[in-house]
Amino acid sequence: MNFTLSKRTSLSFSSVFRFSDGDNYSTIIYEDFDLSDVLSQTVTRDELEVDFGRNQEYTLSFRKTVPQKGRLWTLDVKKNFAIGNEQSHLFENSTDLLDVPIFQRTINDEKENSWLFQTDYTITKSKLVQRTIWT
Repeated sequence: MNFTLSKRTSLSFSSVFRFSDGDNYSTIIYEDFDLSDVLSQTVTRDELEVDFGRNQEYTLSFRKTVPQKGRLWTLDVKKNFAIGNEQSHLFENSTDLLDVPIFQRTINDEKENSWLFQTDYTITKSKLVQRTIWT
């Protein structure tokens, strides 16, 4: 949303919402070789990753053009909030008969809560200055 407060002043608001809920499958094959470059074992790792997340971002922007030519003042405020949960199930199996198959579970909870305040006052010159440097 954009609001024009006066001829030189405006206020804008924007927001983003993102939801994610998905499964990721992967298979990785490791091949181990000895010093003679002979395959000593093959390890297969299968992973199922279940991912859930939510992200919300809000931005409020103020813009004022100053009466002097080429001058602008801006002010931005951003708020970001995100949560996420990731659960993985890993199964690892080896061709080495002495290795026991491995099953692992991991859980990762994430949370982000941040603010950003930024203000800029810019001055642009309409004439370019060219300098020649002799070496």
